[in-house]
Amino acid sequence: MVCFAFPGLGLRSRCGQRVTMCSGDGGGQRFDLVTLGNVVVDILVPMVEFPVVAGGHQDLRGGGVGLSPGGASNALIVGSRLGMHTSAVDWLGEDAFGDFLLNKLSSLGVGTDGIERRPGQSLACVILVSESGEHTFIASNEKPTAQFDPQISNDSALKSLPSSFTRTISNANALLVDGYALDDLPFNTLLGAIQLSQKNGCEFWFDPQAAAGTLRKTNKDLTEFLLSSSTGLVVTEDELEAFTSQSSASQVLSSYPNIKYCIVKQGSSGCQVAHRNEKDGALEQHSIQAFDIGDSYRDSTGAGDSFIAGFITGLG
Repeated sequence: MVCFAFPGLGLRSRCGQRVTMCSGDGGGQRFDLVTLGNVVVDILVPMVEFPVVAGGHQDLRGGGVGLSPGGASNALIVGSRLGMHTSAVDWLGEDAFGDFLLNKLSSLGVGTDGIERRPGQSLACVILVSESGEHTFIASNEKPTAQFDPQISNDSALKSLPSSFTRTISNANALLVDGYALDDLPFNTLLGAIQLSQKNGCEFWFDPQAAAGTLRKTNKDLTEFLLSSSTGLVVTEDELEAFTSQSSASQVLSSYPNIKYCIVKQGSSGCQVAHRNEKDGALEQHSIQAFDIGDSYRDSTGAGDSFIAGFITGLG
């Protein structure tokens, strides 16, 4: 049984039961959580230890190299396991990795009707994991290439979305985009998805992840667009100032009146949550303590994605 409870935020607990959080018109399957972009294959390499030395050799641990849905898939899978209806919105290549992702996500209860196929390769990330749980990523999307384009109108962006994207996002309660997705998403798709979510009362959540510093330094217009469009923002302590130029979650809410939740992850210490009270607009600050999982710990790959899926589940 899995339960999430965040005292003081008015959030209710979930105990392994499937609950539909969505409401409204539009027909079709309703989704509690939809992600846009960054559906990738994780190529997991279980090794003995770091460092990896050129010319050196190590044995593979366990059953050897494995494949797993990664990136945004982590949040969708965890959300599904916690009882949410979840779905991916993205393009996948017409390759074996794309076939694997479609089949695996479907088998794990994640909706795939919002996935389009196109010629080329699906995105992949190699993850080296040591016996002690340390890991490193080898990926192509650490530095986002998406660019803010003021010449693209809201209407043209909406019309540019594939019908499967429009249908899925129109039936979503929460839309989550992470910084890694910005390497592969054209701006008109990002703009169209955000406009569609706002039009349908769907909350837009953004998690810059490792792209936080690069976005602020090289893509300030896009950074401001994302901050001024978000309902929820999820950052680590390092990412907070790098992405927002603010030093606390409360300052973020003061600077951006559209943001209802700013969550600052603090690893084993838990997290800080700044929340805008829906009744009177007052800003509230909450400290949520983490708990020790002891010997259950394996490694922290996908921990941030799992965390936000749990948090959004609790908001139901």
